[in-house]
Amino acid sequence: MRFHPDPGRRALVYVCAAVVVLFAVVGCKQPVSLSAQQVLERGVAEFHSRYNDQKYEEIYAHSTSYYRARNPRELSRSVLRDIRESYGRALRTRVKTFRPSPGGAGMGVVGVVTTEFEKGVAEETFTLVHYSARDEIALFSFEPGLLH
Repeated sequence: MRFHPDPGRRALVYVCAAVVVLFAVVGCKQPVSLSAQQVLERGVAEFHSRYNDQKYEEIYAHSTSYYRARNPRELSRSVLRDIRESYGRALRTRVKTFRPSPGGAGMGVVGVVTTEFEKGVAEETFTLVHYSARDEIALFSFEPGLLH
């Protein structure tokens, strides 16, 4: 006697096999995680790009609720305008130090960078939180340096 599975059972076997293959393929693709230094470098680059384009509202929009609670919109805009007026555009940045930091739902990083501007050099400290699709500023400080 030969075994002849019914067509319904054969279809069910094919569907189950397809589901197993799909889970195996999807499960093997791990999301690419960024290192703390990569998060810092990318976040600072995005910040300086917006700063150079004088998009202060975008900088504020890409900040955490923690930052916004401590820095009213107009104060934040005013500080960035003052830095821009005194130092000009950001030209180059060098990471001085960084360390991972607890970031709640995202990965946090605290870093100090030395930034060369058109009119001088300054030290900036960033606390960034990296979520899967975006980076947000939690804290930012600017330590004036030498003007040219």
